[in-house]
Amino acid sequence: MAGRGDEEGRRQAPRRPAPDRAVASRPADPDAHQRFRTPASITLSHIQLKSEAEGKRIKQWAKSQDWNKLAAKYSVDTLTKAHGGLLGPVTHEGVFGQLGRQPALAESAFALGAAGKIGGPYKIDRGWHVIRVESVTPEGLRAFDQVRGGIIRQLSSKRSQDFYNQKYAETKAALGVRTDSTAIERFVMKKKSARDLFNDAQSAGGAQERLAAYGKVLEQYPDSDVSPQAQFMIGFIQSEELKDYDAADRSFKTLLAKYPKSELAASAKWMIEHMRSETAPGFMNLEGDSSKTAGSTTSPTHKP
Repeated sequence: MAGRGDEEGRRQAPRRPAPDRAVASRPADPDAHQRFRTPASITLSHIQLKSEAEGKRIKQWAKSQDWNKLAAKYSVDTLTKAHGGLLGPVTHEGVFGQLGRQPALAESAFALGAAGKIGGPYKIDRGWHVIRVESVTPEGLRAFDQVRGGIIRQLSSKRSQDFYNQKYAETKAALGVRTDSTAIERFVMKKKSARDLFNDAQSAGGAQERLAAYGKVLEQYPDSDVSPQAQFMIGFIQSEELKDYDAADRSFKTLLAKYPKSELAASAKWMIEHMRSETAPGFMNLEGDSSKTAGSTTSPTHKP
């Protein structure tokens, strides 16, 4: 009986609630340490001198003599000499209130370590300096009361963004909306339309420049309404301007293979058969695309 009661008790015992998956899966904030930390700092005093030799002498004297008296008598820094040369705290960034940004001097001070250590002389753009460490404050975290407001604002913003993302996804799914990545990319990159590229090609300069421009139309828009025209113009320029009939033959045959139902298919066939003669095609206006003009002759002459 006792065994059965124990078994029933185990079955009826309340289960521990499962951990919140959203909280458990939420990634740690990689920037939290930087936002909530207080950087290490070091408080310094200095004696500013005109030469390295003076600096070495003062450093030696400072080991046995009163620092404040040495600063008052020998320092050329008139703003701090009366206060023992106190510069105040500085971090590894090296921004001194009196000396400006001096990261090398700050790192030298941190290298000295404990309070009471004397170093130098160090040369910066403001003369030579013998320094003494007054105190060192290690890196720490800001008090919770100081960061509480920022944490609340961050969490509120995160929850609002999560709520928006969830509703956005639910609405997309309910409406069957599909993201057109190509259209978005085109908009973001401000990509020109096929017609714009074709117009650019028509107004381009030399033959090679126009060939490259028409090629760009085909590369970016192989199936647009102007793609057959672009393919035809490549062959036409090769034939009528560059006299490269083999290349033109390949270009016109490409048009026939890719765009067999195009209105320019018949023109491409005509060019393949007649481009090596002097007969000019009478089926199109080539204004802006070639130095040749439309028209036809009645007595074709074979081109060499």
